[in-house]
Amino acid sequence: MLGAIVIAALLLIGGTVLLGAFGFIAGLGTSLVIIVMAFVYQGLLSLIGGAIAGAIRR
Repeated sequence: MLGAIVIAALLLIGGTVLLGAFGFIAGLGTSLVIIVMAFVYQGLLSLIGGAIAGAIRR
């Protein structure tokens, strides 16, 4: 998660510096997609891990 947040911040800053307002909007959209995808990925892995642990505990 920390890596996704750092990459999102770098995209936002880099896009703004290189392309101005258009770069900010593009960086913001890309950053949001990256962060949401990271949350979904981590959530699915947590769900699978919890299901396996619950099955083993029984």
